[in-house]
Amino acid sequence: MRRSRRRWYLHRPATHAYKRLVEISDAANRSHGLDSNIGLKLPRLFREAGFNQPEAKVNQIALLRGEEKRFWELTLREAAPAILAAHASTSEELDAICEEMRKIAEDESILLMLARVTQVWARRA
Repeated sequence: MRRSRRRWYLHRPATHAYKRLVEISDAANRSHGLDSNIGLKLPRLFREAGFNQPEAKVNQIALLRGEEKRFWELTLREAAPAILAAHASTSEELDAICEEMRKIAEDESILLMLARVTQVWARRA
């Protein structure tokens, strides 16, 4: 199983499209002052904000088939204007990545996991 640097998605076998997705989304997020890795920092941030004993739960969806497997392709297409404005990619590269993602979505031998969703809750100290 290949893990990305951010480890928010997993896939097997490894693909160029999903490697670039991480790089592009990190660059676009940074250009807007966003932290792509905020989820695992949330329990500490809750403590720093005055909440004690934070609890956490992480969910991650795994897909082998179905329209849902196109999530990242469709998301990338929708986010293209912001990605281009951030100079994180080119139109040509995005088209190529989306085409590779479409083929991956059709290939039931490739397991794709969507972004993990971190939930944190706590009571104020």
